[in-house]
Amino acid sequence: MNYYDLSTPSTPPTRGYRLGLWRLRRQRIYRILIALAAILTYILLYLTLKRDDYTNDMLKAIVLLFCSVAVFLALLLVARNRIDVVRMRKREVQERHDYNYAMYRTLYKKNEKLRSITLIQMARQQIELHRPQMALQALELVKREKLNVAQLRSFYFYQAAAAYLDAQESWKEALSSCYAIPQKPQQLSQEEIESLFLPESNPDKLVLAVSEWEEQKASLPVVTTLAAILILYTGVYYSVNGLLSWRYHYRDWVVYVSFFVLFFGWTVLTLYWLVKLFRLIGKQTEKGKGAKTVQKILLVILWICLFLGNSLMQVAQIFGSDAEVEVQPNGVIEIKHENWLDPPEYYYNKATGLFFRRTLTLDEIIEYGISEETLEDDSTAHASDGETQNDSGTEEDPLMSQARAVYTYMKEHGEIADDGDVSQVTASCNAKGNFYAIFESGEENGNSWDNRLVYDRTSKNGECELFVYERVETGKDTQLLGFYAVNKTTGEVISGEKTSWSEVGSEAYREATGE
Repeated sequence: MNYYDLSTPSTPPTRGYRLGLWRLRRQRIYRILIALAAILTYILLYLTLKRDDYTNDMLKAIVLLFCSVAVFLALLLVARNRIDVVRMRKREVQERHDYNYAMYRTLYKKNEKLRSITLIQMARQQIELHRPQMALQALELVKREKLNVAQLRSFYFYQAAAAYLDAQESWKEALSSCYAIPQKPQQLSQEEIESLFLPESNPDKLVLAVSEWEEQKASLPVVTTLAAILILYTGVYYSVNGLLSWRYHYRDWVVYVSFFVLFFGWTVLTLYWLVKLFRLIGKQTEKGKGAKTVQKILLVILWICLFLGNSLMQVAQIFGSDAEVEVQPNGVIEIKHENWLDPPEYYYNKATGLFFRRTLTLDEIIEYGISEETLEDDSTAHASDGETQNDSGTEEDPLMSQARAVYTYMKEHGEIADDGDVSQVTASCNAKGNFYAIFESGEENGNSWDNRLVYDRTSKNGECELFVYERVETGKDTQLLGFYAVNKTTGEVISGEKTSWSEVGSEAYREATGE
């Protein structure tokens, strides 16, 4: 009866066999974790689609998060298995054999290729244990059509060695088949093999040659582990940033630390892989020198492109974020926004834990004394300015005039209560200095709210000013209610007929704005 026949029940009560079974358990744990990650991703996707500020970028962030977690878990599994290989090389031959035997009967049971490779390794270990008959039993079940050239040469060499040590004449035929296959650089030549099978040769010398036939140095998977951590950090950093509400941002130290980790981490890691590929190409003796040179040039070009892309992305992250000037004891942060053309602009945020900051609400602006005037004072000032300008025959503030045009448009289309009046529109500026006009306000369930028209920007074609109509309520996230464009020449108001940034505006809106 063949010991390696899968239909034969055999579970050696050895430490090596138990370690092999743990590899199967880790594989199952990995699958469970991937399934849990998929379920959590689905829940996150479902909740994100229900958000008022949903955008297509949030979907990309969710996919990035899931992919980074999946790759992180896969690399950790590979690294842990590699650690097992390193540790097993320090154990006795019998334990290494039983470790392979456990994987042969469990993890590789349905994979003929991996099963055949494992059988070859176990045959080699049986020869080292001076059990040639057991080695022949293992080699008997190998599917030779599943092996590559190097593995096939090893198969015939082990078969010849086991038959020779067992005093079977079939060793000569197996050795002839071994000679017919091209050798790898680290394998013995035909002359060296012939010297092992001479009658006067010491059998122990043949066993030693078998043990050193394809012996490779095994090292701990340090690079694989670091790559897994770097991939997870990259995915979490960019996906969380993509899923945050527009009110929230990373603190400065998070941005700077991430810049250092991502930029230098990916630069060193890709450079390491480039050197490894160069060495791999150098070992491919069957390729000509010209082909190797072309491959190396292409790899260098690819690395330069990756390096430049990573550099631009990280530098843009640094220069695109506003800097913290001062953090007050009450958690208010003075923020500095600047670009190369305009003078710096200062505004305030509120610290939210160690990692994030957010924009201040209207109540917080008044509470912390950041706004020197109340909204009522601002509206009075704007109204006085408007009346003075109208009395003198000059134009009033263009943004205020356009805001009133939007108010009139919305009232005519039933989007504002009939009891409202355009004279009730009050204007102000938020902490960043952006203009907004309050159309409606009130109190509900103890929370104050107001519907305001916030100035966004000039349209792409330069013909319209763009506004966003939103509802701001104490203790809740801002809700988008509509998008409007006002032609700067004619004063015509065009509704975008959408309530989120990701939606496509109406045809009239797109024609008027060029977007």
